[in-house]
Amino acid sequence: MNEVFQKLSTLLDQATSLNEKQQQTFANSLAKAEELVHGGKELGARQELMQSLIKINNEIPVSQNLNSITQVDQAEAYQMQEELIASLPIQSKNFIVETVSKKLSQVAIDFKNFKNDISRSLQTVEQLVQQFKSRSTITAKPMLETVIQKLDQAILRSDFMLYADMRTEKKMLTASAQLAEAKKLLSKGDFSGATKIVSEVRTVLDKMIFKPSDVRVKHFVSLELGNLENLPASKQVTQNLEMSMNALKQEPMARNAYEYLRNLGLTHEADHAQALVSRDRNQESLPQSLKSFLLKMNDGEGKADGVLNSITGQQLLSKNDPSGLQSLMFTLPLLLQEKLENVKVFVNSKNQNEKIDWENCSLFFLFETKKLGEVGISLTSTDRTLSVKIKNDQQGFQEKMEPLAELAKERLSDIGYNIAGIKFEPLNTNEKPETVTPSAQQTQLSKMTEKGYDFSV
Repeated sequence: MNEVFQKLSTLLDQATSLNEKQQQTFANSLAKAEELVHGGKELGARQELMQSLIKINNEIPVSQNLNSITQVDQAEAYQMQEELIASLPIQSKNFIVETVSKKLSQVAIDFKNFKNDISRSLQTVEQLVQQFKSRSTITAKPMLETVIQKLDQAILRSDFMLYADMRTEKKMLTASAQLAEAKKLLSKGDFSGATKIVSEVRTVLDKMIFKPSDVRVKHFVSLELGNLENLPASKQVTQNLEMSMNALKQEPMARNAYEYLRNLGLTHEADHAQALVSRDRNQESLPQSLKSFLLKMNDGEGKADGVLNSITGQQLLSKNDPSGLQSLMFTLPLLLQEKLENVKVFVNSKNQNEKIDWENCSLFFLFETKKLGEVGISLTSTDRTLSVKIKNDQQGFQEKMEPLAELAKERLSDIGYNIAGIKFEPLNTNEKPETVTPSAQQTQLSKMTEKGYDFSV
């Protein structure tokens, strides 16, 4: 700021287009800004200078005869403001601060409206269960399913979850799991148990307060800065990927993981289809994903075919099976000890209303580390009871990983899973091929006929 003050003083002495009153006004503003900086109020000093400059800029055409202003004077006045704005850090520009504050204000209002809507719905469910008892399965259960769907949709799609902290997201995940349990109790006829859970969830939601995460707000500001500076498409994609990867590393949350998948382009077609059928049909608000960029730059010469085919291949492998099963396969680039590694993720589940049945599914993660070699993590969930297997071939692996496994056990319990146990197994098992004895060979040969033989495995 001292450099800014010195430059402004020099420019003020050379400003021949300002009258004495304007020069005095700006000199007073400059002195006030210096006092604010010495008092530790740097943002206030910047605001004082910007307001003074804008005011003088608006007064110049009125206070002077336009015919007497030469092109040189106009160029000097324009250059003075351009140099001042360039010398200020970009984070301190007024339009950035206003954009963030307006966005956060609207997000807080949206969260409050969402919370009140969910609370009213849960209160209605309580009243229906208490009033109709046995018939409440028909009346209250569909409403409870709608509430669960709204919660899940809010976690993955709503704007306010882009700024909420990890504790808020965990509470909403837990609420969704508890309401799913209440729906089961309602189906079994345990009306008092279902009412108790619904009442507890409603109390927790009513007490929730929207608290933006500092990391997420910085992520949003950086994203807005990139858009306002009109970065090239390639730099925007790189910036989005880098920021979403760092956000996932700093706060390993469900929404951060989902945003990372979107920035890679694994939900490219689904996002555009949803934008086409939505009311406003605004596709400009869609994130600039890696796949959308590769599709635009693909000129038929095959420059982007390799990466594009890799992403499309993962999408094709992630599909619904006609038997009612759903399988997903991803190869995700993630930072492990500041080094980019590929983590392979396999998911198998029943297809429940076009969604993964999180209460009954199996997941397998495979990644390679520098010190421990290949590590596989198998998760099997059956009625929300989770069995965990950690696989590695290195000696002493279990002793190193047990403290981390206990920590993961606590975190999984927080979001509604019951941990059956954590086992450690070798990743690669060297099974010896079965030897066939001569008698077995004779037995197999004796079954052969002129038409061939029937051998079942």
